[in-house]
Amino acid sequence: MPILSNKADNSTNGITCRSCLTVNSNWCYDSNTIRCTGSETKCLLQTTKITGNIEVKRKRVV
Repeated sequence: MPILSNKADNSTNGITCRSCLTVNSNWCYDSNTIRCTGSETKCLLQTTKITGNIEVKRKRVV
């Protein structure tokens, strides 16, 4: 099991991963990326399916 450090290394390390969010689709691909920091060296593909009644709250910008 890895040992976690108490110190956060927030400096970017040159690795980038794609990042996107989609609703009502099984696929998401765009040019959005996030820059990895510290010892982060791997990207993660995660799919989450939410079923049932979902309440979406929208913030009105004036």
